[in-house]
Amino acid sequence: VSSGSAVPPAADADSSAVASYLVGLPGVEAVRGDINDPASLRDLLVGCDAVIAAHGARRTRKLSDFWRDPTHDPAHAKNVNYEGMKSLLAAAAGSGTCKRVVRITGKGETPWSFFSILLNGLGGMAKAWNYEGERLMRACSVDYTIVRPGVMSARAELPPSSLALADNG
Repeated sequence: VSSGSAVPPAADADSSAVASYLVGLPGVEAVRGDINDPASLRDLLVGCDAVIAAHGARRTRKLSDFWRDPTHDPAHAKNVNYEGMKSLLAAAAGSGTCKRVVRITGKGETPWSFFSILLNGLGGMAKAWNYEGERLMRACSVDYTIVRPGVMSARAELPPSSLALADNG
């Protein structure tokens, strides 16, 4: 790390440490928004060059899901990972300045993997709705990058099939 540069947080750092590091970088500003509020997203992206979308649904299945439509809950994966992504992409395209959306997701976005099926069953189809949100990105006019960090660790040895990205820090 060059003299005076912030040291990147460890892979197991909490989100506040990561946020503190990111806002310390030149040209980065952290703003709080609501992925379920399209108007707020439009306001947030005015004058923005790029956006990092690190949102995700945390809602798990509830017993009431058997007799009530769970998608009426704003925290449901459909609303966060799909409808929210649709609103964010529309806001970026309509901003006139936001040229790239970077979406940070997780491991297991392949819809038919064992991991995805298990998490979809427990988490209100979170992985399936996230995959659909990624499909929206691939079809939109805004440049995009999808980052799926999977499991991060400080392991020096990686399996031969791994792709590792690193910076100079």
